[in-house]
Amino acid sequence: MGNNPLQPTKNKRITSLDALRAFTLLGILIVHANNGFGLSYSKVCLSFVDLCCATINGLFLSNKCNTIFAVLFGVSFYLILRNPKNGNGKFVWRCFLLALIGLFNKLFYSYDALMWYGLWGMVLVLFKNLKPKSLIACSVFIQLMDLYLAKLSIGDFLFGTAVVDRYGIDKSFYDVLLYSNAVVDYLRVVLNSGGLGTLAKFLFGYWLAKIGFIESLQERLTKHIFLISWFVFITFLVLDIYLQKNGIYSLRIFANYSGSAAYASALIYAYYHCGFCNRVLKLFEPYGKLGLTNYSIGGILGVIVINEFGLGLYKYPLSFIILVFIVFFLLQAIFSYYWLRYFTYGPMEYVWRVATERKKIPLRREALI
Repeated sequence: MGNNPLQPTKNKRITSLDALRAFTLLGILIVHANNGFGLSYSKVCLSFVDLCCATINGLFLSNKCNTIFAVLFGVSFYLILRNPKNGNGKFVWRCFLLALIGLFNKLFYSYDALMWYGLWGMVLVLFKNLKPKSLIACSVFIQLMDLYLAKLSIGDFLFGTAVVDRYGIDKSFYDVLLYSNAVVDYLRVVLNSGGLGTLAKFLFGYWLAKIGFIESLQERLTKHIFLISWFVFITFLVLDIYLQKNGIYSLRIFANYSGSAAYASALIYAYYHCGFCNRVLKLFEPYGKLGLTNYSIGGILGVIVINEFGLGLYKYPLSFIILVFIVFFLLQAIFSYYWLRYFTYGPMEYVWRVATERKKIPLRREALI
């Protein structure tokens, strides 16, 4: 099965990935909140609880949740294209529309990643027919290239180091909307970090799906795999922390990848092998199905509530800010659950689907009966 280009059968939705996507988006939301949604501010005195929150964010969420999110995009690439009705051209068009959605989101939040995902998604089709061994080789090579390019600070070379402060206590919401350098700000950041990492993660996710791992998660993700992934992560994490004290950052990439694997394996294992956890996680599947809507709204409202022109949450302790966004996540989960009781797609998912198919599609569930 792993050597076949694509399998058009077994089109049943893998709902465990929806639950994983939901909690990955929670992690991304917390990382953005920890970084002030682009607002440059510093808390001189952090309480013990705030320090714990910042430490957990750095060790277990930052550069790990976004890795899972990117890998899941690669998995989706396989799941979409295994349907004979979805050709390369349609997928490229779909990614182009995603890039446009990301461009719209940048009217509010400079560091929304959807534009970048859409652009690299259009490149992903070039790797569609590669065999699994070639895919994983390309993923590793591109990741190594990303690490090399990160040393060159290409973003600063192309766009300069001067950054205009888009957000701040003296900025209005109108100032944010009129800001014209959002794309440049984002490109500077991603190119300074290498610029190719997203594609490498896409290919890794596509490779996982193509070898049949994703469609047999329940059987393949055993207790031993779960425990080994966490042992590897903790080992790399401890080594990385020790080396960073001496100015050595060479193991950070391994800590990030192994952390992503440990986090994902824990949630997927719990989904399939723990009855109580399965019942809880299933409640969050709708959140994952509305991932595009929830991610976009999270970025837009995050900017509003953090800044002075909104609720001004930046004035409060970091722990309180994170708690607010966890509550916001739960409210989004409730909204997603009830929305999908009456509608087949999320609001932005529906717009994306209609634009992709270029025809009207039923939205309300009873319209399909």
